[in-house]
Amino acid sequence: SSDLESAEIIRQAWSGKPISFRGTHYQYEDIRVLPVPAQRPAPPFWVAANRSDDTYRWAGEQGAHLLILPYMYEPEVLRQAIDTYHLGLERAGLAPFDRDVLGRVYIYVADSEAAAVREVGPYLEHYWRVAAEHSRVQMSTRSAADQIAQGKVIAGSDRKSTRLNSSH
Repeated sequence: SSDLESAEIIRQAWSGKPISFRGTHYQYEDIRVLPVPAQRPAPPFWVAANRSDDTYRWAGEQGAHLLILPYMYEPEVLRQAIDTYHLGLERAGLAPFDRDVLGRVYIYVADSEAAAVREVGPYLEHYWRVAAEHSRVQMSTRSAADQIAQGKVIAGSDRKSTRLNSSH
């Protein structure tokens, strides 16, 4: 896919050497990319995954860090996806603790949880509706109040302790 080719091109560009690449989607010959990253051997490589086991597996095989959207899935589905990522890391000779898994979570502070649902609920529900229409996977489209109650969105008063369920 073009994403896989793009990842290879980025890695070559970070090397500081001229890029020569012949793929299905991109072809480059002797292109130099400047400036060279200051981080050596290269900046950390992150892969955002939320659609297929192949992406999770590939991210692990590449030794990439993983960015996930925990609110989109039930905990058991997310656990399986992360396990697939860990299998990819093992294939690359890396232990799971060698790389980071980062989850993007929405946070909204209001005077109360009810106020948070009232204020941000319509925006979250619109986002999830649009995302579900464009997703290849089954997504949860429950109400904002349900998502907050389940800890998939952190919202409420700064005086109330609200935390993510540890299974997410």
